[in-house]
Amino acid sequence: MTGSARITLEATGNAQEISFLMRPQRHFWVSLFLCIWLVIAGGAWLFALWELLAGPAALIAFLGLWLAGWTVGCLGALTLLLWLNIGEERLIVTPQAVTVTRSIPIWRRSTRCDGEAVTGLRAGPTESAWPQDAKRSPGLWASRKAGTIKFDYGRYVIGFGLGLETQEARKVVDHVLRHFPQYGPIEDNRAAG
Repeated sequence: MTGSARITLEATGNAQEISFLMRPQRHFWVSLFLCIWLVIAGGAWLFALWELLAGPAALIAFLGLWLAGWTVGCLGALTLLLWLNIGEERLIVTPQAVTVTRSIPIWRRSTRCDGEAVTGLRAGPTESAWPQDAKRSPGLWASRKAGTIKFDYGRYVIGFGLGLETQEARKVVDHVLRHFPQYGPIEDNRAAG
């Protein structure tokens, strides 16, 4: 299994390590909208900063709060734009640990799980990379349990593969379990042990 355009089995120098790299699905129109929005927002931010520095004292408190909120919004939009175009998810499996990482060049979120506590590696139904409700977030902001591939880590569920199709996820899970059957369902672990 070498991979599709979405997910790739990476070659590592270690025979005891499997590494999968997945890039988010590209959304041209969303990216274009975010680029235009960021240019306009950046101009508005600079204008507000100019007014803050040169404006009357009555506006300083309001513009200070406005700039703070606007900065957070712009950083969020920039993070989403970077995620859509150069973001990546990585799943690294060894006998000692399973690590899930979501990253863009300026920020990385990793979850490293001790191999002895990992069980129940499975492919679930496809989860959209885009939230269907306000309780879920895309990309880097997605919860640690989001993804089509899931495994149990103690009392937590950890996910990988935002927007990955179920069939692709099953191929990844099958490949990992061929090399590391200890990460399979608990019933299979008891039968093997």
